[in-house]
Amino acid sequence: MRKCNEGYGCTYLLTNLRNGKRYVGQDQSGNPETHRWKNHIDNALNDRLKWPLYCAIRKAWRESSGRTLGFSAEVIWRGPIEKLDEKEIYYIAKLRTWINDPKGDRSYNLVKGGCGVRGLNHSKTTRNAIRLAVCRRYEDPVEHDKQSAAQLRSYEENPERAKKQRAAIKIAWQNEGLRAQHSKTLQRVFSSVEARKRRSEQRTAEWADPVYYSKMLRVRKNQNHAMCHVWLQDENRRKDFCKLMRKVNRANWVKRRLKIAVQGD
Repeated sequence: MRKCNEGYGCTYLLTNLRNGKRYVGQDQSGNPETHRWKNHIDNALNDRLKWPLYCAIRKAWRESSGRTLGFSAEVIWRGPIEKLDEKEIYYIAKLRTWINDPKGDRSYNLVKGGCGVRGLNHSKTTRNAIRLAVCRRYEDPVEHDKQSAAQLRSYEENPERAKKQRAAIKIAWQNEGLRAQHSKTLQRVFSSVEARKRRSEQRTAEWADPVYYSKMLRVRKNQNHAMCHVWLQDENRRKDFCKLMRKVNRANWVKRRLKIAVQGD
């Protein structure tokens, strides 16, 4: 096993020895034989995913009665982790391993490489199935807390990633259509009484945790400072917010008056 410097990874190539089809991937540890290659083999032999690469590995394994995986593996580039996405995209295009490449041989890369799912076109049925699966997964409190902890740990270990994520969110929220879509989604989700009750219980439990409480106080303080700065710089935004708050207060006052009138009857 090759010893690699911290902060360096590699791009690797898997080749089917029977038909020559290939797969290009990246590994941030720099030792794919103990990380990504091992993950590919585990996922294939445990029937976890139905991706073309894993189906090909399973087929070769079964036809050889467990004697060989039917693939060769090699590292084709090593370098800084921040260049892995760029190199993965480059080699997938150069070797034409994208499954939908018109000039390729329908190899095993489902996407064009890099961070994300460039080139992967899910059908409407598949997208809906993925959405439902994710919703069911996060309904489990244990799984939800596990994913939340993993995300926080990732941001703490890689502040640069957290910075990029914040910048991407700010850019995305400048899109009015995206904001409107998100608002409609929340309205649809919380139109259910059970969903509102479950969310309320979850938030109550979170704020009961002293660690979470102290952390959120700091977050709210920073948000208030940021909002004050925005209002001082943007008079129109300040006026719009004041109008909105007057409407909210008026609506709340009407609700209280109606409640008092009903109780009086």
